Amino acid sequence: MTSVGNHKVGRMKKQRIRLGILLFPYVIGGVEHFIFRLLSRLNSMVFTPLLLFEKNGPASQFFYKHGFNVSILSGKKHEVVSSARRWLNRYSIDLMMTTCYQSFAAEACASSRVPHIWRCGGTVQASATRPVSESPKDLLTLMDLLSDKIVVNSKSVAEQFSDLPENKLIFIPNGIGSKPLTTPSFFNLRQRFFWSPHDRVVAMIGNLAPVKRHADFIDAAARIHKQYANTRFVIFSNSYAGPVRKILELYEKHLQQLVRKKGLNNKLVFVKGLDDLSGVFREIDLVVHPGPYESFPNAVLEAMAAGKLVIAVRSGGCEELIRHGKTGVLVPPFQPARLAKMMKFFLDRPKSAGALGQGARAFVKRRYDIRQIARRYEKLFEGVLRYARSSHQDL
Repeated sequence: MTSVGNHKVGRMKKQRIRLGILLFPYVIGGVEHFIFRLLSRLNSMVFTPLLLFEKNGPASQFFYKHGFNVSILSGKKHEVVSSARRWLNRYSIDLMMTTCYQSFAAEACASSRVPHIWRCGGTVQASATRPVSESPKDLLTLMDLLSDKIVVNSKSVAEQFSDLPENKLIFIPNGIGSKPLTTPSFFNLRQRFFWSPHDRVVAMIGNLAPVKRHADFIDAAARIHKQYANTRFVIFSNSYAGPVRKILELYEKHLQQLVRKKGLNNKLVFVKGLDDLSGVFREIDLVVHPGPYESFPNAVLEAMAAGKLVIAVRSGGCEELIRHGKTGVLVPPFQPARLAKMMKFFLDRPKSAGALGQGARAFVKRRYDIRQIARRYEKLFEGVLRYARSSHQDL
């Protein structure tokens, strides 16, 4: 790792900022997609991102494949804090940001006097990254004690920090770029599954976790598939590994059994392992998002940026992201019948679906441009680091 000269940041002349990022290793989802875009847009003359993972997994491999500096901690589980501390010292990390609900990096920062930011990509209760040994209440208390700032991407996430001082909680939404996340690999749904070029495609995008409510999507598809014989349904998800693998494999088997029970064998398919769906959106007519516990669903943001109509539930971040009837459609959560009704409505009215999709694209481009979001993060990073350095000088 190299250090490059002195660069002017604000009113300060200083060395390049070594920015440590802790990510959850076992799943590639919305958080990982957003962090990828964010780091790709940070000022490279100022920030050097260094990524840390507790174990090797799909996420660490994804970032390594795309040229990021990736470190995997070594040692036994009870040594993870001391291993993280050695990593901080080895790479002279100036500032650390945790993007999951693992606490070891924050603990290492506290004992190494490295300023720390905790970015919350979802609520503690619904997160798959929270260690089972820690209760949500205890983890929230720990986050307050071990963080200089806490970043939330939606009001629904901010609600869990109602006891925090206002100046400690920072709101910055996710952002989206105009270009694909990566170079999308060629993937043709119709060729792979022998569908007709005239078939309509309704998709759900979300990692295979019960909080996503895939069963509601399957139920809604079962209600309309006989009436819409030329409509196909697809569930996109990413690969998974590590401790969550067995649990999610059982969940996937349960969903496949449900598909067979509902008579959707030849109508609904699962597609896993696509890092970037930007090359697939052109084949999709509607996107359905039934998960009620989302903070700021990146899958919805990406679909809107691609000009696709999203039918989502009126809950959490979806309610903040979608303006009903203008940039998408919202229905009550836990009601597959309402999802099915909206799916039928827009399958019958493709022009209306297209108009709402274009409205979504314009709205997202105007409000969630990753370049604007990256500038807000740069300002946050510089401010936290400046304050930490001035505080240390006063000691």
